[in-house]
Amino acid sequence: SCFLIFDLGGGTFDVSIVELFDGITEVRASAGDNYLGGDDFVQLLMKQYWKQYATIFGYTENTIPFDIETALRARAQHSLHVLSKEAKTELIFKWKDKEATLEITQEEFAVLAEPLLLRLRRPLERALRDARVLPQQVDQIIMVGGATRIPVVRKLVTKLFGRFPSTSVQPDEAIVRGACVQAGLKAKDVSLKEIVLTDVCPFSLGIAVGNDGQFSPILERNIVIPASKVNTYTAMNKGQREIIVKIYQGEHRLCKENIFLGELNVPLPPNNDYLSIEVRFSYNPNGILEVDIDVPSTGEKLQKVIVNHQNVMSAEQIEQARQQLQELKIHPRDTLMNKSLLLRAERLFSEYTGDLRLQIGERTQKFNYILNLQEPRQIREAQQHFEAFLNEIEDLSLFEEY
Repeated sequence: SCFLIFDLGGGTFDVSIVELFDGITEVRASAGDNYLGGDDFVQLLMKQYWKQYATIFGYTENTIPFDIETALRARAQHSLHVLSKEAKTELIFKWKDKEATLEITQEEFAVLAEPLLLRLRRPLERALRDARVLPQQVDQIIMVGGATRIPVVRKLVTKLFGRFPSTSVQPDEAIVRGACVQAGLKAKDVSLKEIVLTDVCPFSLGIAVGNDGQFSPILERNIVIPASKVNTYTAMNKGQREIIVKIYQGEHRLCKENIFLGELNVPLPPNNDYLSIEVRFSYNPNGILEVDIDVPSTGEKLQKVIVNHQNVMSAEQIEQARQQLQELKIHPRDTLMNKSLLLRAERLFSEYTGDLRLQIGERTQKFNYILNLQEPRQIREAQQHFEAFLNEIEDLSLFEEY
């Protein structure tokens, strides 16, 4: 089953595409806006009110004292709650001896909210694209957070997906339930032993390449973590004696627009060639990024460990998390399962000729290509198809069974 979690709180917006299969809850993709929430819809009402009635209170549209702003926000918040249930509402605000009333309908508020609704739509599209899921493939839409009670927000989701979101979970309760489940998983609660939750990396991690510092992602956003992946990079100049590996986090094409995390100076031996290095990124949910660099021409290995500055883990916990990452530092083509499949394919290629040999060669080349992508989900699917294909070839017999 595929679920879309639409989480609109007071100050942030998050979208997650989640898939459930065989007791595993896998987050396929996440996106959002850290500067968009229910408070922005309250601000819309406040601005509309102040735009019409600022002069009554002796101020201009662009000037609002702090104490008036605080009191007006409370009234606007109340009006927004009423508007979530009624077709229209009145924002009545009184300050000292002056009073004014703004009447607003849901239709009028929808027009005001159009810029905010566009900002809600973009992360939805991005999460669906990253997860490679079409809107019609989403089985259920779960609305989380108090701000999802706003009618224009629910209407947007209903319009985009062509159906109503699920009402089985109360938006406010969902936050608490999720926190309880997460706490139980961290504490390894016995009652949650059948639940496995996978997480994703919300941003891309990579290095700078080229003279203009283009961003080359190694671990792309929404990859399931923990994850480890290796890319090969070649020196730009013949006989180059050093490569400076600059590490960045972000999504922009140019590194200068992304977040700089650190760098490694990689020395190269005297040469008259374009030497290459292998750069491996390994990242886990605790925010630990290990950068391993291998210089094939010398056998030298370098490493840099970057720990999220918000990390509150002890040195022992960090070391334990790093040990778990070590198990991932093997290229998919070198795992026992994949080596076995490739050896079977080589044997069958040598046994057959003609069209069958051509088919085996093409399928082997395609499987190798997917292994080099180092994407676990694609590899799992490719393994099943490749193994079924090899079984089918091996089942061909020249003799009828008696």
